[in-house]
Amino acid sequence: MARSVSLGYFMLAFSHGMGGVLRGGVGLSRDSMIIMITLWCGLRVAWILTAIHFFRDIRIVFWAYPITLACSFVIFIWYFFRKDWLHHQIIE
Repeated sequence: MARSVSLGYFMLAFSHGMGGVLRGGVGLSRDSMIIMITLWCGLRVAWILTAIHFFRDIRIVFWAYPITLACSFVIFIWYFFRKDWLHHQIIE
């Protein structure tokens, strides 16, 4: 398990960092919450439920973590470059 999951730890750190920047620095807490819940909870559970039917191996469960972390890594990078950070205003 450690060999499988450890591949995604740098992506986990990046996702937590970007989530923190979106929540605290920019004020977009809803966006980071949706990205993290959708990918880390929804996609991970969907992956495990779907893939375990085709491959009866515990490594499928272990690979759910790096796969979902990689997806959140890509989504956060995409979101970072697509968002207009300069003109974003926090409404209080």
